[in-house]
Amino acid sequence: MADNEKVKYLTEAEQQELLEKYDPEAGTRKLTGVLGHIAFFGLLAFSLFQLYTAIFGVFTAQIQRTIHLGFALSLVFLLFPANRKKRQKGKFQIAWYDIILAILSIGVGAYWPLFFEDIVMNVGRLGVLDFAVGLMAILLVLEATRRAVGLPIMVIALLFIFYGIFGQYMPGFLAHRGLTLERLVQTMFFSTEEF
Repeated sequence: MADNEKVKYLTEAEQQELLEKYDPEAGTRKLTGVLGHIAFFGLLAFSLFQLYTAIFGVFTAQIQRTIHLGFALSLVFLLFPANRKKRQKGKFQIAWYDIILAILSIGVGAYWPLFFEDIVMNVGRLGVLDFAVGLMAILLVLEATRRAVGLPIMVIALLFIFYGIFGQYMPGFLAHRGLTLERLVQTMFFSTEEF
């Protein structure tokens, strides 16, 4: 390199801006104060839960998975804004709707542990509340995917869901019997079977 050529180094702020532009995972909120502590202890509790169940393995698969889902979803809604361009600054760093989505995520994660006996006793039949919680779980996962990973992956997931529901209308070897929305919710949230 010649002496008269200068290498331009990016500042830390420019590096962060570049990361946030091209890496969806870099666009998290920088929480401070009480909200920062809530996020920190939520992440810590999530990690400790995973370590505890990995070492001792005391929960059934359904309970383990839904608690994991509740932690992951609620933390995504606290840490990833719906729109990266409109980050809120100031006293309330999290939009009101993100707080509601985080609370709904906690409810989804607590559903199996709280109603385990009722769900098992229903032997595959979904009640209205079961269906609503399962459908809400699917919708929350789709939105969390859009925020954390990006729109293309969410669109791919939606295409597969539509394929599951509308399979009877597909041509040739792609055709299958199709699933009702209730069966799809049951398979995706209430069972460990694959379809």
